[in-house]
Amino acid sequence: MMKSVISNPQVLYLLSGMLIGLLSGCASLSSSGDSLQAEDLTLQPVETLERPPSQSAEAMAYFSLGLNRELEKDYPGAIEAFQQAIHKDPENDVLYMIASQRLIQAHRLEDAFALLNQLLEMQPENVTARRWLAKLYIGQGEKEKAREQLHLALSYHPKLERIYIEAIQLALAEKDMNDVLDIARSANLHAEKPEKSTEILIKLLIEEQKQAPDAKTLLDLQTEKTRILEQAILDFPESEVFYLIQAENAVAQNQWDKAFLSFSNLDQQFQGTEEIRTRIMVNAIQISGGNARGLRLLEKRILEQPETSLTLYLSGLIKELVRQPEQARLAYQRAVELDPEDYEAQKKLALLTYQTGQTRQASKLLESVITHNPDDPQLLLLAGQIALGAEDYTLALTYLQKCLYRVRQGEEIENLPMVYAQLAMTLLATESDPQKAVDAMLESAASPGNLEWIWQYAIREILQEKEKSPGKAEAMQTELLHILEDLSDRLPKNPEVEWLIGRNYALQKKYPEAVQAYERYEKLAQKDPRSDVWLNEDYLFDVAAAYEREGKIETSVDMFRQIISKNPNHHPSLNYLAYMWAERKENLDQALSYTQRAIKLDPDNGSYIDTLGWIYYQQENFKAAYRELKKAAELIPDESVVVEHLGDVLMKLSRPWEAMGYYKIALLLDAAERAETVQNSLRKAEKAVSAQLAP
Repeated sequence: MMKSVISNPQVLYLLSGMLIGLLSGCASLSSSGDSLQAEDLTLQPVETLERPPSQSAEAMAYFSLGLNRELEKDYPGAIEAFQQAIHKDPENDVLYMIASQRLIQAHRLEDAFALLNQLLEMQPENVTARRWLAKLYIGQGEKEKAREQLHLALSYHPKLERIYIEAIQLALAEKDMNDVLDIARSANLHAEKPEKSTEILIKLLIEEQKQAPDAKTLLDLQTEKTRILEQAILDFPESEVFYLIQAENAVAQNQWDKAFLSFSNLDQQFQGTEEIRTRIMVNAIQISGGNARGLRLLEKRILEQPETSLTLYLSGLIKELVRQPEQARLAYQRAVELDPEDYEAQKKLALLTYQTGQTRQASKLLESVITHNPDDPQLLLLAGQIALGAEDYTLALTYLQKCLYRVRQGEEIENLPMVYAQLAMTLLATESDPQKAVDAMLESAASPGNLEWIWQYAIREILQEKEKSPGKAEAMQTELLHILEDLSDRLPKNPEVEWLIGRNYALQKKYPEAVQAYERYEKLAQKDPRSDVWLNEDYLFDVAAAYEREGKIETSVDMFRQIISKNPNHHPSLNYLAYMWAERKENLDQALSYTQRAIKLDPDNGSYIDTLGWIYYQQENFKAAYRELKKAAELIPDESVVVEHLGDVLMKLSRPWEAMGYYKIALLLDAAERAETVQNSLRKAEKAVSAQLAP
């Protein structure tokens, strides 16, 4: 065998870390001097033990006695009974193994040693006994004896890879890289299906190449590694790791064409699944240098390759990573043009098309993907979501019901409550069966936040309807409240329902009822184990706002101060409290400070800039007020209050003509709450204009 040339301590350290990572998930061996723990031997609970076959009735009687004593927590008595069973039936290896387990559990290691050695004298080929004995020796710090037991086990069972893995772990703990390499080579030659040990061997050979002392050794190592790697790809076609190693090796030699060929072969082997392509992407970035540098180099290398659906898909992933969705969409589109059966690229294209607002086109793109894979519940959920976005409720209902059918047939889905949330939204939108909507909402409530999401969707539908038919919109909102109340009866301990009831009342400007619902919410939330999740700033903000609208100003101010004390960066609260003070011409300096903080946290928020302008107005700094209010009107031109404020400041600047125009716009923008105030301001502006025109 070729002698290992790895000797550099730093390389040894890095290589050890790499191999430990590879070995995670394999049966572990302790390399410390601590005593062996029972769980290292996968102890079976006594309730699961089967009666071992025996010709001795007395042996079985003692065995049953041992089980009963163990159930009674009489472990010394149980061990004694098991040992008596062995005495009556000394050739029954199962009895030895059970008794050994219990001795180890009781920390009677000397007795366990004796029992295992006794069994091995009778059955030297018993691989489990030798492995356990090796672990006992490791626990006692006698690693040479452990090594001997593992080598003996291999002499009897040279095809068992798990023994090679344990021997590799032991050699690794001893930092004997020569032995690690020799064992890995033996495993590759003799073990049955030595996938993990072959991976270890290839990694070792790659590292050895870096340390090769001469050209001949380097060539020999390269030849051996290439042969083993090519054979591994043939032997383990369902393992992507060897394709990735092949690509990594090609990149190390600056042979990117070969690397992409390996990626392509891997992609074809696994039929271009999203999981494998993501794995290829991550691996390619890592071998390109990692992080942003690796990403840039990979993008450059992709552009140098002939266009294939895979390279275009990878290019699309890169564009998504660097937040260039339109370029990503074009890359996926080109991939689909090259290969109309690249369903992963088609799915990505549908998603990005959906994100651009082209919901109907996205829904159509997904149809062929679903035709190819009609039983994928995750895909059916996505199709249902996109159809819902396209307001094709019949299609959305079809997809979501198919998704739930597949789940009931045993298919797994990542987020089942999400399916019910989408179903509830579809049912609410169609106004077909409120009771079915409630049933779907009940299931969706398993994940906090889903009910709020459904409610927001329903409210959006109601607000859209309000522009066409205010009467119908009001009826829809009343029906939504009835659904929430029904849900509250069926989920009496769920705080989220009461929060939504409160928000519903607040939208209807029924603030006393909203406050009552919020108080019920708080009581339920305090009893819930996740009270910190429920009693968050968003909840407190809603309550404080409701108190303000109800006229309980001091209570509202106290709550807003509580939020800001808890989270100084909660900018909605900073702005709301500042605006309350500005309206009452109170604490204007502190209001100014709060609003400036809010704007710094959310610079393009027109409502915050309106608050700033209104504070300047109350401070009689009318030029600064006009500057900020003009900016706010550009950001939120449909907000009647901002337009009204502009009229007010223009009156102070002696520009009644312009003020009159803004007041008229405010009335057109549905300033129903402040209609009388705006009408009075408009009359004052008209009088001022008349006065200016008077001779």
